[in-house]
Amino acid sequence: MTYYEKLILQKHSLGLPIILQLLMRINGKIEFKNNTPNGTII
Repeated sequence: MTYYEKLILQKHSLGLPIILQLLMRINGKIEFKNNTPNGTII
């Protein structure tokens, strides 16, 4: 079971599972990076 599949099985709102399923279909990924001086880049 992939990381995305594990997230889909957890209890989340409807949006996250849909995004994760679409990412799996297009072999995409989500990356999180620290943004200097603050914040996050997705």
